[in-house]
Amino acid sequence: METHLWYILPDEVKSWGLLNQYSELLSPCEIESVNRMRGDQLKKRALLARALVRTTIARYQTNCQMNPRSLKFRKNTYGKPEVEWRNEDNFGPLPLHFNLSHTSTMIACGVTVNVPIGIDIEEKQRRTKNNLIAFARRYFSAYEVKVLTSISEPEVQRQEFIKLWTLKEAYVKALGKGFLAVPFKTFTIRFRNTTTRDFHPPGSSVSEVFTTWYIWNINRETTSLNVYE
Repeated sequence: METHLWYILPDEVKSWGLLNQYSELLSPCEIESVNRMRGDQLKKRALLARALVRTTIARYQTNCQMNPRSLKFRKNTYGKPEVEWRNEDNFGPLPLHFNLSHTSTMIACGVTVNVPIGIDIEEKQRRTKNNLIAFARRYFSAYEVKVLTSISEPEVQRQEFIKLWTLKEAYVKALGKGFLAVPFKTFTIRFRNTTTRDFHPPGSSVSEVFTTWYIWNINRETTSLNVYE
């Protein structure tokens, strides 16, 4: 009944020796994918994201010693990554679910047991090129647009828009179906009985906290939301 969050701040990883060690954990396909990225920063974040997932998942295998490099992954019909566990005698892996999200300043991995998880993080200073309400009408439900329209303060309205967008992303990722299969307009977010707490990465001042992230846990009986701002 727990949700574990693991994260890394790319700007704090400055050792090329450490990055080279991380690259040794990746599969040939992952290395090829990283090398296709344009720009050193994009390559670095892609490498860190894959290394974070591998080291995090390997951490939970308490019944055996697992090399993060030995993990294999597959994608479901809609492209959501999953661990492809090997079938061997005396090996009973935990029924782990994970999900990954990243911005230019943070990479986060959420882990649960037995229930699907979706996580999304967004920059708090994210801006939209189009008019915010016009953009919301394109993607959000009528109720959500009404809520945003009722907010007169532009900055508060923008922050609420980011919260809704992040929530919707996390929910769709938890379903494992993606935006095209579950358009944002087809469901509505209503804030009720949610648990909120502040999250500040160690070493960061309040003014430097840069992300809003939401995590959905989904099972057959309930849908629960953990909010981290």
